[in-house]
Amino acid sequence: MNQCFLPIQFSVAKRLRCYTPSKQFAAKKNAQGHRCSVTKINIFSDHVAVVYSDLTVGTYKWTPGGRFKPDKLRQMARAELSRSRSVIKRGAAVAQSSNLGVGNWSFAFTLGGAAKDKLRQQATRTTSRLISTTKPDTLGTAEASGYLVCCGFWDNEIKIYSLSGYKLLCGDNGGHRGPIRCLAIGEDGGLMVSGGADGTCRIWAVDHPDMGVALSDGFIQTALGSTNDGDQLLSCCRVLWGHDSAISCVNISSDLDLIASGSLGGIVCVHTLRLGEYVRSFRPPPMSNRPSAVSKVGFHKFGKLVVHMHDYGLHTYTINGERLCSKDAGERIHDMVACSTADGELLVTGGERCHVMIRSIHNLEILSQLDLSRHGPIRTITMTSEELNPMPQKIVVGSDDGYVTIIDEDEEALNYIGAENAAF
Repeated sequence: MNQCFLPIQFSVAKRLRCYTPSKQFAAKKNAQGHRCSVTKINIFSDHVAVVYSDLTVGTYKWTPGGRFKPDKLRQMARAELSRSRSVIKRGAAVAQSSNLGVGNWSFAFTLGGAAKDKLRQQATRTTSRLISTTKPDTLGTAEASGYLVCCGFWDNEIKIYSLSGYKLLCGDNGGHRGPIRCLAIGEDGGLMVSGGADGTCRIWAVDHPDMGVALSDGFIQTALGSTNDGDQLLSCCRVLWGHDSAISCVNISSDLDLIASGSLGGIVCVHTLRLGEYVRSFRPPPMSNRPSAVSKVGFHKFGKLVVHMHDYGLHTYTINGERLCSKDAGERIHDMVACSTADGELLVTGGERCHVMIRSIHNLEILSQLDLSRHGPIRTITMTSEELNPMPQKIVVGSDDGYVTIIDEDEEALNYIGAENAAF
């Protein structure tokens, strides 16, 4: 297979009111000479990892000048035995005929619960010359021993790959009956939720044996015929009910201790994270007379829940189930991220219209937008983690043609709008 990285390109597109793309870099080509679409992006302290639609993972190193240097390109182990039919060619990362295709909702990066706990303990530990301690772990060393978790495979399992070499470490279905279609990992890195075609969600502990033992209930131990003895890298802890159709999307907030899940039947259910208790369910109003499936759910850390429906409806709710506003997004949104900046509580979305939309969460009005039409539909959006401070917060966008765009805050755009495209 002829795999290579294309030259990195830097460009400045039409400036937004608040943001502008500062850098772009392109994907490698596959054996047919086509660029594979970007499926998932994760930003680490010293590099960026990009998962492509043919289940290869490329890494790009940060350089002192703020540029990206292609580092390594690896094929995920045993991909030929387990990858989905919908990730064979460019543009097929999202199945056009089904809400249950493989996309950004099928992948997640984590350091593991044990590593995150150790970093938190070191950050709060008091130092003393009278106490001899070993050299503390850094964020960089923890990232090197992290994991890539993914689902959507033919064998209906969740699989964990190591970030050092992307070797397959383990796989488990956790008792799901049928395909596992989506997953999400919380901010603590140790708890994960999965959604299956059987209409159930399941809470997992990822590389956190103590948490897995503490959260496992009697039903899981009986149903799976085994107990969590603290040795598993991936252990299912609880089963969540509330849907009568296949799960289409899930999201998790460790800070709010909540899980939100949406189904093809158009129902959104909210459960507590650690106890798995049912809280409430609601059906967002359709944009037409016909019921619609739930496409995306997302949490904002200040207690907002954003829901996107298959009929393009976009809705904001409080975590108490009170609807604040509804808008017609005018497109199928493939990914969205809620964040807070100096401009307020924002929602960043991207989808079939090939535009990055920055909206206010309170009324869903568009505050700014960026046209990336030349790169095709937007497949994934991520933001720089707050843990990487003082690194400036950036929006990173993956497109259908394999390009990754880094959008930075543009101070000049506050006073000047409409600059023409320029390439360096």
